[in-house]
Parts: sequence; C-alpha cells; structure tokens
Amino acid sequence: MVFPQIERNSLEFSRISEPMYKYLSRSSRLEAKYIRNIVDIWFSHYPIHAQKELLANLQTLNDQQFLSAFFELYLHEMLLKMAFEIKIHPTLENDILKTPDFFVKDDVNEFYLEAKLSTVLSIDEIKGKKRLEDILNEINKIYCENFFVHVKIDGYPNSSVSIKRLRIVIIRWLEALNYEEIVRLENEYSKQIDLNIQLEGCNLVLSPKPNKTREKGKTLIYSESHSFSLLKTKETIRKAIHKKNSRYGKFEKPYILAINVLSPVCDYEDVFEALFGSDQCVFDPNKPDDEPPRNIRARDGKWKKDFNTRLSGVFIIKTLNPWTFTQKDMTLYLNPWARYPYRGKLLDFPHFSPDHGVMEYVDGIKPSQLLGLSRNWSGK
Repeated sequence: MVFPQIERNSLEFSRISEPMYKYLSRSSRLEAKYIRNIVDIWFSHYPIHAQKELLANLQTLNDQQFLSAFFELYLHEMLLKMAFEIKIHPTLENDILKTPDFFVKDDVNEFYLEAKLSTVLSIDEIKGKKRLEDILNEINKIYCENFFVHVKIDGYPNSSVSIKRLRIVIIRWLEALNYEEIVRLENEYSKQIDLNIQLEGCNLVLSPKPNKTREKGKTLIYSESHSFSLLKTKETIRKAIHKKNSRYGKFEKPYILAINVLSPVCDYEDVFEALFGSDQCVFDPNKPDDEPPRNIRARDGKWKKDFNTRLSGVFIIKTLNPWTFTQKDMTLYLNPWARYPYRGKLLDFPHFSPDHGVMEYVDGIKPSQLLGLSRNWSGK
C-alpha cells in the first residue's frame, strides 16, 4: 500500500507549502480518499520487484519526485489496460548502463517508453518557489481578528528568509491598522495602507481586507496574485527532448517519450514549435509591398530530417497530477523522420501523423475512458 491505513478526520484543504503525499495521507476529504484508492490499486498492479523504488518516490515529500513517480504509475496502468506486456527498466543490448522506464510489446509491436516531467521553472526557481510557499504558510499562521490580507507576489526569494523577523513586521503592521478606516477605504484602493516586503529576488505586497465576521480559525491570506511572467513552454519541451533523446544510446526499436508538461498553457502550437521550429514570417524586400510574407519554421525545433531521428514520437499531457488525472487527454506526435517509425496501438489515442508532407490530426480515445476513471470524486 502507498498510503498508511489510519483513521482520518481532517477536512482541511491542503496548506500552501504542504507536500502532495503528506496531504493525501492525512486528509479525510472525499477527493483525497478517491485518489488514495486509485493509487493503491494501480500500485498493486505494478511488478513486485520494482515496487520498492517506486514506493519510495511516491512517499516522498518532494513534489517533483512524487509527480514523476505518479506519472510513471499512470502510464503503466494505461499500458496494462491496452493489454501490453511491460518490462520495467529493461536491460539494453548496447553498453549503456542507464535504462528507460518501460519496454513494451504485444503480438505485433515492440517499443521503448520513457516518462519525463517538463516544468517551466528552473531548478533555482523551484527552490525559490518552495521558499515562497514556506513564507506564505507562516504568514497564514498569523491570527488577526480584524483583517485578512491579499498578497501580491513578484518573483521568488533566492535566499533563506528569517521567518521570525518577518512575522514580527507583519504583526506590527496589522496592529497599527485602523479597522474603521480600512472599512471606509475597502472599495478605494490605497497603497498607503499596504505593507511592502522586499526580499532578495522577490517582492511581496500585503493589502488588508476587513474581517467582518470576526471568525476565529481562518487563515490570514484570503487571496494571492502573481506578477506577469513570460511562459517558455516550448523551450521546456525542447529541453525534455534534448535530455532524453540520446540518453540511452541507439535503439533498434521505436522509442516514445511521454512528457507531462507542468505549464498553465500548452497548446498544439507550443508543441509544434518545440518539435519543428518557431513560426516565422519572412518578408522579401525585393518583392512588391502588397505580396504577403511567407510563413516558415525556424531551425530551433528538435526534429529535423537528419537530427534526433532516434525518437519515434512524443506523447504530450498537460499538468497531470492527482487532482487532474481523471480529466486529462494525451496526444501523440509522430516524428516524420524517425529511424524506427511507430505504428502500433498507441495510435488509438489522438495523434498527429505525417501524411504527404503534412502533420494530420486523428482523433482518438481519452485516457479516462481507457482507465475507467470517474470524472467526479464520488466515483459515479
């Protein structure tokens, strides 16, 4: 079993910085129970000889490690439902000691499948995000009878912060606020009453909101907002492909990379630009002004006729996690120049396939249908 068999009575939502496994283990909420049941069932289907390593990765307090293990478990169950025979971390015929996640076969096809998380955050940003979550969690522990706060966030702290000193600053600010004045200014935003906290690499602005019910036990933060940042989804997909494309040497069989893109935005064009190059408009100064520009692909894509041909295709799924897995779709993008093209049962999923120089879309089944997953937490 992945989760402990204990009595649970907590109906609280997940705390800001609480690891996913820790929350799922303690929560008695209906959705948490549903997730635990599904994960335990899937884990029981995983080969016994490989369960120890996977269990350690599922029971971690590191969310990136947990999500990676959850994604592997999800893919394994999906392959089982398709009646594939699966070998975990297969030994390769070459001299490479590293091994891909799965060797998969049926009566007709054999292929390798590797799972990979792709996040828009760098390693430093992930560390900074964890520091920020710890800070917000500590702010939430401050009890104030008169006010809640809205927190506007810009950036991530790139060094440790004295939580004790920060608490003192916030408490003194809250105590100095005049409740009647804040009620009067509730619909008239004023920077003068805000608390601006400048950290190394991060800026927090706390704005007070009157607590008209004066209920105890409420968290201090009632809402958050983050400053605009340019998403680099296509770059993160390229990095995932670059890291995994040649990691295991040359294969003599099709090789599929499944990528869980942890980005709030990831559409077909993001994937196409990652694979085939950024979309560009080219103007020819020697042609008439009324002649439209040509649309071409830049040479920054990961797939070319003579480049990265060992990768047969990529499976893309967006922000798969324990709270979204019942509603996620997967799309397979086939490499037109693959040394070993894939032509198997994975084409039952939605996919883009090369056809006379064009990537044609073909609709297919949803993972939730294949896995028999309910789209609501009651299981109905």
